[in-house]
Amino acid sequence: MNDMKLEMVRELASLAGVDTHYDDIWGHRIQADEETLAGVLQAMGYADLSTQGLPEAIREIRKEIDFPIPPVISSRNGAGTLIPAAGWLRGILTLRGEEGMGSRFEWGGTGPLEYRLPGEFPRGYYRMEGEFSTSTGEIRFSSLLVYAPEKCWPAPADRIWGTTVAAYSLYTGKKEWIGDLRDLRDAVEVMERNGAGFVGLLPLHLLENRLPFGISPYYPLDRLLWNPVYLPLDEVAGYFEWPDFFPGRLLRSSTGPDTEPGLVDYETAWREKRAFLEKVFERFYQTERRRTTARWQDFQTFLAGEGDRGWMRAFFHTYREQEQKSWRDWPALFRDRDRTAIREWIAGNEQDVLFHSWLQWLTEKFLGEVGQEQNILGFDLPIGSSPEGSECWLNQELFASGARVGAPPDDFSPQGQNWGFLPVNPWIDRKQEYSHFRALLQKNMRFSRFLRIDHIMGLYRSFWIPEKSSTGRGTYVRQFSKDLFAILALESERNRVTIIGEDLGTVPPRVRELMDESGVLCTKVFYFEQDEKGFPLPPDHYPRQAFITMNTHDMPTLRAFCAGSDLTLRRELGIFDESTCERLLRERGEFLKRVIDRLRDWGFLQEIPEGDLYPILFSALLRYLAATECRIRVVSLEDVMRLDLQPNLPSTTIPENWRHRVNVGDSAFSEQVRKVHETMREKSTFIQTP
Repeated sequence: MNDMKLEMVRELASLAGVDTHYDDIWGHRIQADEETLAGVLQAMGYADLSTQGLPEAIREIRKEIDFPIPPVISSRNGAGTLIPAAGWLRGILTLRGEEGMGSRFEWGGTGPLEYRLPGEFPRGYYRMEGEFSTSTGEIRFSSLLVYAPEKCWPAPADRIWGTTVAAYSLYTGKKEWIGDLRDLRDAVEVMERNGAGFVGLLPLHLLENRLPFGISPYYPLDRLLWNPVYLPLDEVAGYFEWPDFFPGRLLRSSTGPDTEPGLVDYETAWREKRAFLEKVFERFYQTERRRTTARWQDFQTFLAGEGDRGWMRAFFHTYREQEQKSWRDWPALFRDRDRTAIREWIAGNEQDVLFHSWLQWLTEKFLGEVGQEQNILGFDLPIGSSPEGSECWLNQELFASGARVGAPPDDFSPQGQNWGFLPVNPWIDRKQEYSHFRALLQKNMRFSRFLRIDHIMGLYRSFWIPEKSSTGRGTYVRQFSKDLFAILALESERNRVTIIGEDLGTVPPRVRELMDESGVLCTKVFYFEQDEKGFPLPPDHYPRQAFITMNTHDMPTLRAFCAGSDLTLRRELGIFDESTCERLLRERGEFLKRVIDRLRDWGFLQEIPEGDLYPILFSALLRYLAATECRIRVVSLEDVMRLDLQPNLPSTTIPENWRHRVNVGDSAFSEQVRKVHETMREKSTFIQTP
């Protein structure tokens, strides 16, 4: 690439929000090379990067940037200023809200046009339309005004404690291979009864339910669909009131506790559950449709609410099952979402397609019951979804298929990370008025009181790796973060949902500023919060607007951390060699000694443990968490039950990932929750040390 062409590529990249350089975790300035920049720009839709195509691309994006009114405008006070372009003579600006209220502003041709919504107008989405005359004709435009609150919906006034739960892991003695929504409801009731004010759920979205790659809750097929594998079959039978439709041997065989729960068996669970659900749906379709029962009418209301995209999603999963191949290999009409062809196919396969919609209706019904009965649930929104799923198929223009989202090299992953997700093209996202982002928030807030945004830095910038590049070679692409955080605040207020941002790792200061400005709780992990000498930080170090925990689902429980079993497992898998493992085990032991020293200095530990330090350290750390001012203090379910495991070992496909079980079916569960609550509610005395 010659110097002139390289200069134009860099200019186009800068205009498009593509960073030509970034600072890595070690403070080194990394320059994005020509190949990386070209790969990212092509993924964004700039196909012609020749010396002839580049000037035109630069002119077009400058034209879009310079236009006075962008496709979306976000405002925290309902007011704004329009600076008309040169040559604009006079015009009218109108604003109209969702409920029909509106305002009209006239501009006489001089100075800026200032507009402000009347004080009685509610926060929400407003259609902004302009008609301006120029010397050469009329200019018309239509944009979305996001009138958002200053802050997201606040956390509870009093500090609360809670736990994080993987629904699949809940084991109650039933032989159904996987935890379900009844197990979840029962477990949440126990936790709420014993003082918990927060239960954070790992994502419940639709998965392939197939090993090895189709079981991660953070790699869903669609973040707007739920996983029907969580349906409780006995309660499904009870809902339809058909005595002869008891789920047969599946539930009749579950007499007495099973002392060997083993690992979650997704494939068997879904195969057996689906066979039963297909029989239920067959009767529902054949009988209740003809009689137009209340249940059938409720189903029709659901279908109407889902709209055209609900039908498209149901088609996708029906056709995908029949064809058993990637949607990229489908006939062109289906691959490219030709509505006419798809509706003709649906007409000939109506019952099969309706089955998939019915599964979503039924899952939402049971999920809604859990959310209504316990107003302490926290849902989790993953950063992306599988490129093979309906979400990416339906939004092909939005997702950049020529790149993947990941992270640059750091201490955790020296080679960098490729997460396999398609990145969102910020320019297309804005042109579509962030309709997909809004839909994601609305759906995932529907049944929850809290919402965790996975990798919230993605609302500010994402690390794009061109499709043909190695994992570590990429650069950041910036989002229209002001708009995204405004929408987040508005949907949070409308749904009365507190937002928790996962801001771990190398996060630019601006991200945390945006979080703080918008009232998004930050995430603090005890293992990571250390001073320059490697000592844990005191409880008064933590901000009030924070979600604090000992660990995450990608980290060992405290018992495993103390034993170093996560490090020895990596050695057994060949991730670490013997010398590296020994060094890390030694460093872990030294850190634990520093933790013990500080906990004793601060008054949380009265005696120095001998031998196994875990039991006394666990109680001391609970008191430590209780002494912080953080709004939400969290102990994972695995730590509550004092287990030695790790839900997921990142960057591996070991059989145990996302398949562990936790026994919540006997009195030991309630007793352990009660003990944690008693410790967490103590008025811990924090002795400040010089």
